[in-house]
Amino acid sequence: MFKKLKAMIMAVLMATIFPVLRIQGESPPANPPAGTPVPPKPVPLVSGKEDTELAGSKPAPTAEERVHELETEVSNKTSRITELESLAKENGDKVGTLDGSLKKAISSYKALITASNPDILPELISGETIEDLDSSLNKARELIGKVKTNLDQQAQKKRIPAGAPPRREADGSGLSAREKIQRGIGG
Repeated sequence: MFKKLKAMIMAVLMATIFPVLRIQGESPPANPPAGTPVPPKPVPLVSGKEDTELAGSKPAPTAEERVHELETEVSNKTSRITELESLAKENGDKVGTLDGSLKKAISSYKALITASNPDILPELISGETIEDLDSSLNKARELIGKVKTNLDQQAQKKRIPAGAPPRREADGSGLSAREKIQRGIGG
């Protein structure tokens, strides 16, 4: 952000100060900083006409006045840069404070989720944002539901009826006549 601001100030300086220097016979630096626009060439005064005719009713400023104006402008820009830098520092401090508060809130939310869902392992709940925590909680609930369903199905397959087996009549088709009589008598 500050690099862009400095580049903009350099562009303004290149466009305003260097044309004045050319009028006075000096030349701008041979290699201006990268990204600064090339200043426009100064327009020569039209011969035979006064400066007041060209500029309307206001006379053109002298080189010293123009330099003073530009120095004032540079001073204003410098104070604005200082103001913006201090504002950026203040905002950076506020962002740091808010970031710390957000981390505390997320940590508290994770503890609340873990305490509210004792059937879910705390390791299954993870994330750096509230949305991430909610998402991992939903996934953990789905996983717990699938595990419970699977365990219930396995338990149904292995179920043994309680108590004695049901009574059936004895099949006497494979017994001899003597065995059948003896069985009937109870002996």
